[in-house]
Amino acid sequence: MAFNKSILKNIFGSDEDEYEEEQTENYQEDESENKVIPMSKQKGSKKTDMDQSKIIVVEPRIYSDATEIVNKLKSDFAVVVNFERIEAEQAKRIIDFLSGATCAMDGTTQKVSPQIYLCTPNNFDVEANFNDSESNI
Repeated sequence: MAFNKSILKNIFGSDEDEYEEEQTENYQEDESENKVIPMSKQKGSKKTDMDQSKIIVVEPRIYSDATEIVNKLKSDFAVVVNFERIEAEQAKRIIDFLSGATCAMDGTTQKVSPQIYLCTPNNFDVEANFNDSESNI
């Protein structure tokens, strides 16, 4: 006696159709749960691609301006610091503070001229050929 597939389907039901439906449902669930969003494009992210390449120029007047400079560095901006309008002793204290902050953030502080320094966070690459041995602090 030969078995007919349609008789078996009627008696036991078709497992293949149910299995395919379950697979499709599971796939759709997995797809919605595993969304990967790049950090630069998350909701609430303030930065755009143009913001990430900004360089800010500041002229500190008092020592407390150093904290504002560090906040810019923490926001991943490079900062050019011009010490031409501040006393030498205050400038030295600010340079020491900024050097420590950039070191803690794996950034760099480089002397561009006697009174101008470049502070960069770790996401900036700076290529320069300085003849002065004190150029990289």
